[in-house]
Amino acid sequence: MRCRRAQRALSARLDEPAGALDARVAHHVAGCERCIAFVDTSQRVRHLLRADEPDLALVRSVLAVPTATVPTATMPTPARRRRPRVIVATALAVAAGIVAAVLLARPDEAGVPVIGSEIERFPVVPPGSEALLVWTAGGLPEGFAERVTALPAVRRTTVVHGDHARVALASGRAVDLDVLAITPQTYAPFVPNQTRPTIAALSVDTAILSRTSSRLRDLGAGDQLEFDGRILRVVGVVDDELVGAAELVVRAKAFDSITTPRYVLIAYRGQRSAIERAVQDLVPINTALRFRAPNETAILRHGDAVLPQSWVKRHFGEFTIDATASPGSVAIDPAFEADNITSYDLPLVGTVRCHRDLESALRGALGALPPATARSFAGTSATCFDRRLNERGGPSRHAWGIAIDLAVPDVVKGGRAVAPEGLVEAFAAAGFVWGGEWLVPDVAHFEWIGAGNVPDRGSES
Repeated sequence: MRCRRAQRALSARLDEPAGALDARVAHHVAGCERCIAFVDTSQRVRHLLRADEPDLALVRSVLAVPTATVPTATMPTPARRRRPRVIVATALAVAAGIVAAVLLARPDEAGVPVIGSEIERFPVVPPGSEALLVWTAGGLPEGFAERVTALPAVRRTTVVHGDHARVALASGRAVDLDVLAITPQTYAPFVPNQTRPTIAALSVDTAILSRTSSRLRDLGAGDQLEFDGRILRVVGVVDDELVGAAELVVRAKAFDSITTPRYVLIAYRGQRSAIERAVQDLVPINTALRFRAPNETAILRHGDAVLPQSWVKRHFGEFTIDATASPGSVAIDPAFEADNITSYDLPLVGTVRCHRDLESALRGALGALPPATARSFAGTSATCFDRRLNERGGPSRHAWGIAIDLAVPDVVKGGRAVAPEGLVEAFAAAGFVWGGEWLVPDVAHFEWIGAGNVPDRGSES
């Protein structure tokens, strides 16, 4: 349940008090300070406007009050967390294979306002058009975006590139960032009017932060960072949904380390089924594509089945990596591991090492299995915490201890992976998504994304 949809429902409820509030909306609002603040502001504005002579200046002052945001109520907060503070460095020796980057001190508190939830929808498309995002595992095929743009029904496109970059710290360690690269001229028309100047300001010497990334690092507009040997000025902080919840947004083709075309945004005319068929016909028959429209996934980007890395860090912490280690490994900060990873005994699979906050969710999932399925897992083992990389070169969710691999039989029927009865449903109820339905299936994998956030079937990380 996203704030914008919840707040639309809340507005309708305030206007028609006799109406019923959906249970999902009520559950979301109960733990969302942004929505609670929205209700408070809305009620005050309505009260002021009902006066015989409304004080419009006071109304405007009420509307100018910023609303706070907190993690969604379904996200557990770690009992203890250490976030690495990014510090000033005048000189830095970066190990081979590490992207050089140092975040510098904040010069002042000035900056553009963070976009709130009461904005135009994203993506913005021409009247009479619909929006669609298309992605595939491993990056878009060469020339694919150009062929999509040439389709008669397509009115507008933009390609978003993305890769992981290890950002070196003055301490000699590093953090992994999820970085997206956009083309301002084609991307700006897809964002709300108030955000377009920020997108347009993106040059080879500037960068944009998502709201979550800004808060993780206490950085904002006017700050500077060194990336790939260049000093970049942060020109703005925008809402997560406008930039795929990326931790850092740079200009396309500005950095050799951010080059993989991850997805294309499309504004199109006509029926969705027709555009999907036309787009699918542009790739070889064995190439699986994912099509996503707004509101079909928690955040509109590639790998939409799982939490964006910035959200994982927001809820489970950000660890540092040994910058001298091989790029093929994840040498996690021992302090993070000691604070967050622990061993506990689970039903059926015995002792595992996972994030301390997932014990009850894992117990609940395994305890809810139908008897026959439970018997098939009795005595098997499971892997949770593991210092491994994912297929995109960033830390796997196993590195946070929020994914678990079970001994799931690799059964395929009708071209789809099939799990034992009740297994996927039990884990989904506990907040886990199953990797067996990804574009590249991983039938053993269950990854925590939060109760109520499980996406439609057919997503993938």
